[in-house]
Amino acid sequence: MFHEEQEIFSRRFIREVLSLRFEGCFEELTDLIGITKGLEVYCYACDKAIEKVDRTTPIMNIGRDTTEHLESVHSIYQTVSE
Repeated sequence: MFHEEQEIFSRRFIREVLSLRFEGCFEELTDLIGITKGLEVYCYACDKAIEKVDRTTPIMNIGRDTTEHLESVHSIYQTVSE
């Protein structure tokens, strides 16, 4: 049960980081990306995982690959700079 609760917390944390980076447009992004079991950020439009997060991922790196993907592939830019 602990592992499951930890994964739920981690998924919420990743969503929070992304919602801060894309403030004001994150709700629209949830139609494009999702956080799958196993803590991957998945792009539905591209049908692939765009970021893998685990316990060893530094907090400052969470969302970096996702941000890069959204900007370069979909021309969606973060609203708050790092």
